[in-house]
Amino acid sequence: MASKLKQIQSEVEAHIDSVLPQGVKVLSRLRGNVSNDVAAAIARLGICAMVFPPSIAGIKPNVASGVLADNMAIQIRIIENPALNKSGFDAYEILECLIGSFAFRTSDGTTIYLREAESADPDSQKIVEFVVTLSFKYTFPKTS
Repeated sequence: MASKLKQIQSEVEAHIDSVLPQGVKVLSRLRGNVSNDVAAAIARLGICAMVFPPSIAGIKPNVASGVLADNMAIQIRIIENPALNKSGFDAYEILECLIGSFAFRTSDGTTIYLREAESADPDSQKIVEFVVTLSFKYTFPKTS
């Protein structure tokens, strides 16, 4: 059985990759060693975007049809080291690009839309970081 949540996450990643400027690395928690991948992308270009797995909330069970989760979210983190950034685009421009690209539909008809965007600068003054939260609803099919 193929995971619909993985498919949605992959399609969000592909959508982001298609709207960001060429060369800005889009990473995913689906593959690889995340901390090494982020460190390598920052060392190479100075900026990247990371797509996290969906979080599930707003669960409403239905005995007949399955479970509706009407408050699902996917986070995207934009991480930039301004001193190393060679992309020609800073985290603010990448954030604005992402904000302007939502809402969209996945191949199964799920509508993904922007919930919020906020600064998430870590204690390190070397990094600029934003967290973009996307929302969607999903009905988990009933299983036996």
